[in-house]
Amino acid sequence: MTATEFELAELLERAGARIVSERRADCPRCGGRRTVSYNADVFNCHHAGCGFRGSVTTLARDLGLAKRLSAAQRRTVARVRAQAREATAWLSGELRARRFELYDAHQALLSIVFGASARLRRDMSDEIAWAGLAYAYPRLDPVRAELAVLESAPIPDRLILLKRSDSHQKEIIRRAIERGGVKDDNGHFVESEVFCPGVFQV
Repeated sequence: MTATEFELAELLERAGARIVSERRADCPRCGGRRTVSYNADVFNCHHAGCGFRGSVTTLARDLGLAKRLSAAQRRTVARVRAQAREATAWLSGELRARRFELYDAHQALLSIVFGASARLRRDMSDEIAWAGLAYAYPRLDPVRAELAVLESAPIPDRLILLKRSDSHQKEIIRRAIERGGVKDDNGHFVESEVFCPGVFQV
């Protein structure tokens, strides 16, 4: 059995850790709650002085589950890890680009709202101002909801938005609008307003 045949979460559980989310675990060494962060390859306890850290390979070896890989197996592992890094870099780039698009859209909508509000303070019958508000306000919530998803939601939901599958995308955004935000990987609720400050009401 090789280290790469195990998921890191499985190895952490074998070592006595309690998995609490896709990225967090309780530490089996110091007893810290949610102090161990991990991804597919490495883990680390952030409790001061603990030192419980390592990788899939080192933990499997410590548990007596790893054996020495052949040269061909090492090449395969290196190739798979390189592909995973490329995929991660692609995802990060796509997320960053879409977030910038949404921030720009949000700023443009706020400019319309602020401009219309100023016009209405001078003349409450200004039809151009009311038309601007009618255009901007319905678009603010979807932009904010999508930003909340791309910033904080679990990876599968973020991927659905990036793939732009209309039906699934609309459902995720609808849920985020109804709830006023999203739950992150740790189960904490993050409000859409965290990413987009509120607008002035007319």
